[in-house]
Amino acid sequence: MLSQLKLGIMKYNKSSVLALLLFSPCILAQTCTSNDKCSVGVDFKGNYLEKTCDVSINNGSMYETVVLPVISVTTLDHEGAEAGSQLFSITLKNCPTNKAISLYFASTSAGVDALTGNLPNAKGADYSEHVEVRLRNSESQQMLVDDPESNQNYDVSLSGDVTHYYMASYYAAENTQVTAGLLNTSAAIVVSYK
Repeated sequence: MLSQLKLGIMKYNKSSVLALLLFSPCILAQTCTSNDKCSVGVDFKGNYLEKTCDVSINNGSMYETVVLPVISVTTLDHEGAEAGSQLFSITLKNCPTNKAISLYFASTSAGVDALTGNLPNAKGADYSEHVEVRLRNSESQQMLVDDPESNQNYDVSLSGDVTHYYMASYYAAENTQVTAGLLNTSAAIVVSYK
């Protein structure tokens, strides 16, 4: 049984996010045609001030797969059971120095279970049912997927490099027996600069 958690990176710079979210549109002209169709011109401006960190997962690239261990379905015999933890690291390198940086996990096409904050498993004939992947930080606190408040802070020193460790584990999501099969899910890593 091969179990995978794929991680990818999304980097955000505070100024670039603000430029996208807090733009001030300029209405250039309003042209209306028949049938109440109007077009309005809008200008967008932004300012990129700093570089972003280079990200490495398990001392590899920014796109790595965390392989969870093979476990028996009997270890996930009730709702909320958690087993088969796998440690992985996320290193931020060459960061802007003396910056507060936070990291959280975001859903990809795999989605997120809104009740548990976990990553759901892929669907299909060969995939395990009723199992998810739960993510925890180095202090064993759950990191809720898609929750920017559920983050890990990185205080970047003068060297510009810092590493934190995380844990991914199987999680029995429902009060129904987990079935044997494959696990495959993914998450994005969101890095924000303050």
